[in-house]
Amino acid sequence: MALSSPHDLGRAPARDLSPPPRLRPILEELLSGVPDTTASRRLNMSARTYSRRVAELLDYLGVDTRFQAGVEIVRRRWVAAAAGPVSPRTAQPPEHMPFH
Repeated sequence: MALSSPHDLGRAPARDLSPPPRLRPILEELLSGVPDTTASRRLNMSARTYSRRVAELLDYLGVDTRFQAGVEIVRRRWVAAAAGPVSPRTAQPPEHMPFH
C-alpha cells in the first residue's frame, strides 16, 4: 500500500464518522473557538492535560495543526462545513493585494 503523505500511516479511516468518546469534549471546545485556558476550565482539567488531549486529537486525525484538524473534521463529516454561497465581491482578491 502506497502512502500519499507521511500522516497516512496513523490516520483513522475516513469512514469513521465520530471522534473517540474521550476526545469529543476536546473537539467541542476547539470548535467553540475559546482560548485553551477557558476550554480547560470548562472541562475541569489542567491546561497541560487539555493541551495533551488536543495533541492526541491531532495525532488521531493524522495532522500537525489545528487548521488541518478543522479540514479533516469536515472531511470526515464530524461537523458540517459552514460554506455559504460565494459573493462575486469576495471571490476576487482586492486589487491592492496582487497574488502571483
